[in-house]
Amino acid sequence: MVRASMMTAEPGLVFLLQLGHVGAPLPAPAPGSGIPLDELMDRLPDAFLVLDPQGGIRRANQAFLNLVQVTTESSIIGEKLGRWLSQPGAAASMLFAQLQQHGSIRLFSTQLTGDLGAEAEVEISAAGLAEAGGPFIAMVIRDISRRLPMHDVQDRLRAALGAVAERIGKTPLPLMVRDTAEVVERHCIETALRLTQGKRTAAAEMLGLSRQSLYAKLERYGIDDAPEGAREATG
Repeated sequence: MVRASMMTAEPGLVFLLQLGHVGAPLPAPAPGSGIPLDELMDRLPDAFLVLDPQGGIRRANQAFLNLVQVTTESSIIGEKLGRWLSQPGAAASMLFAQLQQHGSIRLFSTQLTGDLGAEAEVEISAAGLAEAGGPFIAMVIRDISRRLPMHDVQDRLRAALGAVAERIGKTPLPLMVRDTAEVVERHCIETALRLTQGKRTAAAEMLGLSRQSLYAKLERYGIDDAPEGAREATG
């Protein structure tokens, strides 16, 4: 029996596969088995929270602390999640109303503002669980601020291709085909660099190029827009 789920990772999507014997349930971890759940939570790249039904924080991982710009988990235990939402009343009320109505929510879009003023566009997924000890809410918050603004990229690509098309009747077709290929090639390289946050090795793998070929194309097109601190050493 195979259970598959898709996960986002650098430089692209990966699949998590869980396999078990047909007819035999997967064994549950025995009590006291020593699985380091707290450590695993803190290693998650996305923010993870455990909340009470009123939205008070009962557990927060390091990614959430970084997102809201606080130093210790103990300083925010009992604080309401709405404290960091861009519209503390409206966004929190809508979020928990949907959760109460449906039992779970996916990809709820809002904005978080950290204690030091940093803002981040986020997507929230959550589910409620009622146990003997009381109801709790598990929540994953993903920072999507660095996602590529596709509408801007598509507009730039259309503009570049439109400029080539305007040369019909003025430029021989072979030259127009060559120039069109260069526009598309540059667009793909710039997109790969943005998606990999300037990591050129990952961008080369995404494009199916060797690192040397990518470096040559970067020099050819004069592309040097890797984010500060993200560029890899080439020598």
